[in-house]
Amino acid sequence: MTYAAVSDLVNRFGETLIIQLTDRATPPTNAIDEDVAGAAFTYADSLIDGYVGATYTLPLPSTPPLLVDLACDIVRYRLQGDQVPDQVRARYDDAIKLLRQIRAGDLKLEVNGDDEIESALVLTSGPDRRFTRDGMRGL
Repeated sequence: MTYAAVSDLVNRFGETLIIQLTDRATPPTNAIDEDVAGAAFTYADSLIDGYVGATYTLPLPSTPPLLVDLACDIVRYRLQGDQVPDQVRARYDDAIKLLRQIRAGDLKLEVNGDDEIESALVLTSGPDRRFTRDGMRGL
């Protein structure tokens, strides 16, 4: 599942910055490199799936705006390379904290207008076990 698109990055951070972060051609093309951006989106999607998939059934029926914002912050962090400004690193760290809260169930996502969690956890109950290790020692 894709949580954000290049247009979301442009709307959030501006086209000039996204061109600077993705245009790695020699000579520069002064355009957004979709392949470079795509690799960063793949990373962000996998990361988000890893956290969200622990609590929700994937793919989600719709993309909550929160996940779009988190994906954009993760993609921008990834595109920065080795030169990550403090503000970008702080936004990435905040995104990871929120994803951890989602995974733990402390933060619920609104999916299709409701906030029900579709948990992957299955609870079962039944009678006590008749045969246990301790119970079999005397036989």
